Amino acid sequence: MSSVRLALGCAAVAGLAGLALSNMPASATPGSVKTGTVKTGTVKTGTVKAGTVAVVDKAEAVKLAFTQALIVNRQLGNPLSQGELRLRPVPATDLRAAAREGVPSVADIRTRVARDRKNISAHFGSAALLARENHNVDLTMVHLADPNLRALEDGVSQVAFTSVTVSGNTATITAKAHEWTKSVVRQTAGGNWLDVSPEGDMIYNAKLSMGPTGTWLVTDMIGGFANGSGP
Repeated sequence: MSSVRLALGCAAVAGLAGLALSNMPASATPGSVKTGTVKTGTVKTGTVKAGTVAVVDKAEAVKLAFTQALIVNRQLGNPLSQGELRLRPVPATDLRAAAREGVPSVADIRTRVARDRKNISAHFGSAALLARENHNVDLTMVHLADPNLRALEDGVSQVAFTSVTVSGNTATITAKAHEWTKSVVRQTAGGNWLDVSPEGDMIYNAKLSMGPTGTWLVTDMIGGFANGSGP
């Protein structure tokens, strides 16, 4: 739940702002522009696997790699059943079902942590982003253990690229993503559960580099609310 590391009072802002975003500056480099949209469904472009460059069009591999990294960022802490790296339509919130959800067990949390750290290592390639993402795994797990919070799941439903520039083993992108959070909170034990499920559009500028195994890794990423989408 990545990105929803929610706490009562700041849940909506924290959930959509994406606590795992880098503060490092980044901007798309002017140049060749390709516009495309990754629609709701499995993140997959032809035979591309995990952003490898074994494709004719490197730009498509770059788009896939960024999309997967963004999903990793958003889905930190998601239940194991919601761990697949794919775009997901925004689900409805079932308050009754959410209220029946218990705090995850220690074993469950450890399994989620291991999965998330593995995904982070596979999709991010700079020390700053690796440290930030892993720190946010820790924050997410603290919220999962909160008895007055049920962080149900987080996701990305759509990514639209407005700029993709590839130069050798580096690339820059600009994209807009629709992100969502599903969670419920209560102020006191035994109190009524309240739906806290923000969603909105984010604008991202990111840089990617070719990793040692031939995959594209995100090395710099910064985002902000799209116009009219912020709190």
